[in-house]
Amino acid sequence: GTIFVFLPTFADSLGVETLALFYTAFAVAAIGVRVFGGRLIDTHGRRAVIVPSMLVQTGAVALLALLGFLVHGIGYAFMWTMLASLLLLGSALSMSLTDRRVA
Repeated sequence: GTIFVFLPTFADSLGVETLALFYTAFAVAAIGVRVFGGRLIDTHGRRAVIVPSMLVQTGAVALLALLGFLVHGIGYAFMWTMLASLLLLGSALSMSLTDRRVA
């Protein structure tokens, strides 16, 4: 449930304009799981369905966190590489301009 609280803010930070596809997919999946999952609980028992579903939920959240860290890491690496190259380019440019003025 907590993901629904932070998802709009996270989407805004990524520049995503609409979350309609996410909420629609979630609703369709929730309806489908409730229709077919009820039968599984009746035939296999609560524990046999709840424990694997908890593992799937944990895996999904871990995957979401991992992907977030990967995207952040890629952005971080590109940003600092580009900033370093701009710094070196600016330094080299100012040194070449200084050398020309002296000579």
